[in-house]
Amino acid sequence: MQIFKVLLFASAVVSLICGLLFFITSLTWDGVINEALQAADKKDISVFEKRIDFPSLRRHLKIYLHEQKDSIQKLKIGNISGGPHKNDIDAVVDYYIQPENLNVLLHLKDKHFPQTTSDMFLHHVGWASLSNPLSWQATFGLPKKPLLNNDDPRAALVERARSSLTASLVFELDGLTWRVTKMRVPLFIVPRQPYNRPL
Repeated sequence: MQIFKVLLFASAVVSLICGLLFFITSLTWDGVINEALQAADKKDISVFEKRIDFPSLRRHLKIYLHEQKDSIQKLKIGNISGGPHKNDIDAVVDYYIQPENLNVLLHLKDKHFPQTTSDMFLHHVGWASLSNPLSWQATFGLPKKPLLNNDDPRAALVERARSSLTASLVFELDGLTWRVTKMRVPLFIVPRQPYNRPL
């Protein structure tokens, strides 16, 4: 009976701690996202450089893309290659996921969506994993404004395509701050190879 009480008490303490961590995390991610969106509008790259753990991001993204590639190859459907050749994935990630290319993202945003504020690219913020209260993710994609009028018969198809063209950034606690350590992106939008010229 005594052991049962100890286990019950320990479970209550763990549940309370986890609940507090989830609560604190949910309170702080709004500040991080707002900081990032404002930095994007001001083109302040230094904010992103501090928020991204580039070595960890590259390492996890390679694993994630290799897993997608392996899954597609196991299906053996026709000539579907599922993106870059397996041997090129590491080179592509090493080339694109580096601080020097952050400016390119802002340049592309201004070029293709000049009248769009950064907050319109944010689709969702939520938990990365319910088993880890110290991680959360932000999902970004094409601007949320309608691309076609709702009366257009192609509107539903366009919106469905939009929902698959997203990238999720996973934030984990690093010391006393949140940093991007992982990225979830569909393999089919990953370039097939790195290029030996500026993006």
